[in-house]
Parts: sequence; structure tokens; C-alpha cells
Amino acid sequence: MNVPRPLISDSDIADRLSLRDLATFLAVAEHGGVSRAARVLGYAQSTVSLHVQSLEAALGVPLFRRVGKRLVLEPAGQRLASEGADLLVHARRLYDQAAPANGVTPLFLSSIEPFGSRRLPALIVAYRREHPEIEINVQVIGSVAAFDLLQAERIALAICARPRNAEPAFPFTPLYEEPLVALVPHGHRLASVKSVRLTDLRGERVIVSEESCVFRRLLQHAVDNGGLDLALSATFGAVTSIPFAVAAGMGVAVLPRGLVTPEPAGVRAIPIARPPLTVTVGIALPRNPSPAAADFAAFVRRSMRATTPS
Repeated sequence: MNVPRPLISDSDIADRLSLRDLATFLAVAEHGGVSRAARVLGYAQSTVSLHVQSLEAALGVPLFRRVGKRLVLEPAGQRLASEGADLLVHARRLYDQAAPANGVTPLFLSSIEPFGSRRLPALIVAYRREHPEIEINVQVIGSVAAFDLLQAERIALAICARPRNAEPAFPFTPLYEEPLVALVPHGHRLASVKSVRLTDLRGERVIVSEESCVFRRLLQHAVDNGGLDLALSATFGAVTSIPFAVAAGMGVAVLPRGLVTPEPAGVRAIPIARPPLTVTVGIALPRNPSPAAADFAAFVRRSMRATTPS
């Protein structure tokens, strides 16, 4: 005998179902796991798991089952994944339509470090003086996660490293070259030298950020192709935490110069002479960017040309 499903009012559904939890669930379903979804969304893995569990509790059914190391959608999860994306699209459309009525146009973008903390805030303040109607929302994330968000149309532009051939094709405009430097604690055997080679770091514990970070990838490429014997260890999710780990004596690091200028307390930043490591930082846009995204990108380019030495 079938038990009739209890009636649930619209207000009950609104209380139970969170768009945030739904967006997190869809990211896990799309990327096949919690760790990749966490990188894309800029959340901790525990936060992603909590959002999914909250959604399962609201629905009263499991959405995933674990098969080995993979998460596989349950039937309820398959149904939700097929319909949930449309709900988020409609929610975005409602938000965009309602925002101009309040005189505000939202602009969602991402930025890598150190641009996101060292340069971007002043640019946003200057831009808002000219365009108070634009509300800029920033995620500070790595380039790989930014390309995923661009492809999913969750951000309008990304300030990121130059895309590799394997990344989705987005028009990319270079802004400047970011050199990498070696970071050592005070009292280290290399702390007094004027420059180093990567081979000088042989035998050191090199602290790195998570695998999708462009700075770690560049260092890994140099290690793999140069036959260097470097022990990459002690992964940190946030690259901004690494200088503190170096100062504490956990190891040395290779980081963008802009992140450690001026030098944080307890560390010394040393130029890398051979091979020199640099990252091209620029702006990636969709092929048909929104007017607000195109205008802000043009403003950033003009501002960088005015402040970056030729």
C-alpha cells in the first residue's frame, strides 16, 4: 500500500532547500568528487561535504554512493542533477533582473595570488569611483579552478596565469610577468647570497601549495625537465600561508615575488638565476563577455599599463 506523500508548502521547501547546497552538489556531481569541487568553489573539502549532507538531510534520501575512491550518483542524485542546473540558471536570471532595479549590476570574477590581495583591491576601489553601479564580487582561487568557473559561466572574467594548451580556450590578454623567487628562513645557509639556482635547493624540503596551483606546476615542470632532486612536501591550500611556514622552519619555498615584497618577518626572498622562473599573469574572458566584464577588463589593462614599468 502506497503511503501518500505529505504536502509541503512553498515556504517549507524554501526553508529546506538551499541554493548554496544545491550549487555545491552540482559541482560535486560535475567534477566527480569532493576535492575537485572544493577547488572550483573555493571551499574547504569539509565544507563541500557538509553542504551535500545538508541537502541529503533536507531531501531525506542519499544522493551519492561511494564506489572505491569515486562518488557515484544515486537515482535521486541523477534526477536532481538533471533538473537542478536549470533551477540555478533561473535563480541567476532572477537575480540579474532584480539587481538593476536597485541600481546595482553584479560582476563576478576571480583572481590568483598575489594579484588578488596586493593589486586588485586598489583597482576595485578606483573602478567603483567611476562606476558605483557595479558591485564586484571576487574569489581568490587558482587558474585551473578559474577556467572551470569560466566554462560553467559562474564568473564573468578571471585574472589568472596564461592558460596551457590543455585548458579551455578563452581569450587571454597578458598584463605582466611575475618572477618567482626562493624563500628561505633567516639563518639559512643561503640567506646571505644575492641569487640562487634551483640546484642550490637540492636536499631541501620545498613547501608547495596544492597541485592545481600554477606556481607549483611551474616548479614541478622545472624539476621534471631539469632532473633536479627536490623534495616537494608539506602542501598548503593557501599560498599566502607558505611564508609563515618558511619562517617557522618547515622548509624553503619558491613563490611569486609580489607575494613576498616587502619581505615578511623571518624570511629572505632571493632571485632565482638559473633557470629563471616567471608566470605570465593576465585576463581571461569569455568570447562574448558581458558589458561590465569587458569594461572592467579594459580598466585593469589601462591601469596596469600606467603603473607597470616597460
